[in-house]
Amino acid sequence: MQCYNIKTMAKDTKVGPVKKCQICGSSKLKPIIGFGHHPPCDSLVSKEGLHAPEIFFPLNLVRCLKCGLVQLDYIAPPELVFHPKYPYRTGITKMLVDNFRELAEVLIKKYELKKDDLVIDIGSNDGTALKPFRAMGMRVLGVEPTDVYKLAITDGIPTINAFFDEKVARKILKKHGLAEIVTATNVFAHVNNLSGFFKGANLLLKPGGIFVSESQYFL
Repeated sequence: MQCYNIKTMAKDTKVGPVKKCQICGSSKLKPIIGFGHHPPCDSLVSKEGLHAPEIFFPLNLVRCLKCGLVQLDYIAPPELVFHPKYPYRTGITKMLVDNFRELAEVLIKKYELKKDDLVIDIGSNDGTALKPFRAMGMRVLGVEPTDVYKLAITDGIPTINAFFDEKVARKILKKHGLAEIVTATNVFAHVNNLSGFFKGANLLLKPGGIFVSESQYFL
């Protein structure tokens, strides 16, 4: 595990070509493999749209020679990747449902969470990760930029429809208070405003609160 100080992290990376590492700011990015150009994976084309033009983006994997972070060398606009009609649903994958239940059990036991403690999930999709916490009496809140948030609300999971950043965090803090746990599962690699993301998460956590990130391990 590598640790980084928010104050020394690179600035938020703008949409477009990535010239510097998104963690340490080094310009020493070594190409690993190029896959050409592809459309966003969850922008599914309808039968009626098969003959319409699609938007394609570069898909090239690079490695930072300074800190070792593997990343893409181009950032597509988040609002196109995670568009309102984003089709993915966490709750349809049993392995993930089981994983999030086990994660909740571990966190509740290890950190002795109590009834009415606040748990926030960033990139919460349909609220699957928060349901086990709610079942154990915790207050829960999701943050989800796509229209999938409506499914979470229907299932009783309060959810804010937004891309998470420091501004959103301040609104949450004002209305809901500090959280014991903030989670971000399969989200970290999709974030280009890393400093704003971390500052927002830090704002929301109580002293001694826990931030949990699940991300793919490159190996």
